[in-house]
Amino acid sequence: MQQHVLAEGIKAPPGQYGLQSHGDSQYLVKLGGGYLMGKDGRPVVLHIDAEKLRFGEEGNPQ
Repeated sequence: MQQHVLAEGIKAPPGQYGLQSHGDSQYLVKLGGGYLMGKDGRPVVLHIDAEKLRFGEEGNPQ
């Protein structure tokens, strides 16, 4: 996760990161007791746009 944040040009301090749901496929990046803030002063939001998979009885994607 830190590589993604750094790729956006945000200097992330070392520490414990976490994710908090922020709507449909969106997550806020938690840092300690608060949120990681972007250059614009707003919390960093990760957008997860992965295709949903369904698994059959044997655990194979369909």
